[in-house]
Amino acid sequence: MSARLLLLATASMACTSPTNTKRSTADSGSPPVTVDADGDGVVADDDCDDTDPTTFPGADEVCDGVDNNCDERIDENAIDATAS
Repeated sequence: MSARLLLLATASMACTSPTNTKRSTADSGSPPVTVDADGDGVVADDDCDDTDPTTFPGADEVCDGVDNNCDERIDENAIDATAS
């Protein structure tokens, strides 16, 4: 009986995290869930920062110390840069 309770408790713990919305196909055999947590139109798997809607592949780069366009460079060719 106690092993059955432990199994039920473990199973319910694995499904309760609201922030863990991505699943691997290895978990259940079904396709992974695609999410866009920041609402920028790019799913988390393709977005370098799915918590910031101004950061995604193809975004305009701005002078903010962040890699807005996910090309692993910061503030290059920023649209709000000033000539020196």
